[in-house]
Amino acid sequence: MDCGGPVSQIAWSPDGTRIVTEGDGAATTIWESATGHLLRTIPGLVRVAGWGAGGKTLAGIDLGDSAGVWDAETGRPLWTRKVHRMRDVRSAPWSPDGRFLVAMGQIWDSTSGRPIRRVPGNDGQPIHAGFSPDGRSFAILAPDLRRIEEAESGRLIARIPAEPARALAWSPDGRRIAAAELNEVGI
Repeated sequence: MDCGGPVSQIAWSPDGTRIVTEGDGAATTIWESATGHLLRTIPGLVRVAGWGAGGKTLAGIDLGDSAGVWDAETGRPLWTRKVHRMRDVRSAPWSPDGRFLVAMGQIWDSTSGRPIRRVPGNDGQPIHAGFSPDGRSFAILAPDLRRIEEAESGRLIARIPAEPARALAWSPDGRRIAAAELNEVGI
C-alpha cells in the first residue's frame, strides 16, 4: 500500500478485511487488507479515532475541527460536533456493541450524535477512557480522577488506585484494568 506520504495512524477494521490510514492532513484512506487495493479516500477526514462495531463507521475529526462519525462505505459524515481544541480527541473508545462513543468529554449515542452524559474529570486535560468488554462499565483515567462507573448512569462502581495514566486496557474477562504511564504499566 503506497500511502503517498507519512502515515500517522493505522487501524484494522473489526473483521480484519480493511485497514484505515491517515497521514497527510487532508484525507483518510481505506484499503483492502488482503490485497492492499485502495477502496476509498475520505477527503477532509484528517484524524481517525477508531472503527465502530461491525466496521461500518469511523470516528474522527475533519478539516473544519468537527468530531463525529463517518460512514466507512460512502465516506459521508453521519453526524459531527465542533471541537474547541483538536487535542480534545486523541481517541474515541466505542462500547463493544457500538451504541456509544466517548469523545470530547462526553458519552455520545453513536447513531444520532446525541450526548448521553458528560464524562467527569474532563477539566481541559486529556482523559483516557474505555468500556469493559461487556459494555456495562466504563473506566476513566484523568489527572484528577481515576474511577470505574456504570456506563449509562455514571454511578460510581470503584476508584482506581493509580497515578494519572496515558493509556488503559481492560482484560478480556473484564476483571482487571492495565494502565500505562510513560515507562511503567500497572494492573
